[in-house]
Amino acid sequence: MFRLIPHRLFVAPRAVLVEGRGAPGEPVVLKVEGLLCSLCAARVQRALEEVAGIRRAAVDLETGVAQVEVGPDGVPPASLVRAVDSTVVLRPLRHLLAVVGRWAARDSH
Repeated sequence: MFRLIPHRLFVAPRAVLVEGRGAPGEPVVLKVEGLLCSLCAARVQRALEEVAGIRRAAVDLETGVAQVEVGPDGVPPASLVRAVDSTVVLRPLRHLLAVVGRWAARDSH
C-alpha cells in the first residue's frame, strides 16, 4: 500500500550514521531524513542491498530508520550513506523546499 508523509517534503533528504562501523557481522543503523513515501523507502532499501558486503537491509518509512546487516567482509559506512543519497529524486527541488520550510517555520514564531 502506498503511503505518503507530506510534511517531509520540506526536510532536506540525507542519511546520517547512527550506529555501527560497518565491521563484519555488525549491524549498521542509519537515520534517513526526508524519507517521503513508501516507494522512496523501497528505493533506499534496494540501493542499500546493492552495496557490496551487505546481507540485508530494512527501511522503516514511519521512523526513517534503515537497519543494515553487514556481511563477513564488512563495508565502509560512507558507502551506505552514498547509496542512500543516490536515491534522492529531484534533489535540487527537495533542497529548495527544505529551505522554504525552514524559512516559513522561522516566520511563524
